[in-house]
Amino acid sequence: MEKINPLLSATQIVNGSLVKTSRGYLFVSIALGKVIIEGNAVTALSSRSPLGSKLMGLSVGDIAEINNNRYTIESIE
Repeated sequence: MEKINPLLSATQIVNGSLVKTSRGYLFVSIALGKVIIEGNAVTALSSRSPLGSKLMGLSVGDIAEINNNRYTIESIE
């Protein structure tokens, strides 16, 4: 967690990215599970998890697919 820079702005998904996908919000950091922030469910997952590793380096409009679930990247913060 200490290696994540919350002020970093990236056009590709990196550690610390908050990613809005077609299936909800994901926070690429460490595996902490799901939390509710301002009424939105956010799943914190590790960049080394199966989904996290597929997301790393993707940009808006890209698609990650795992277990027949498609995640279209809508925005990266």
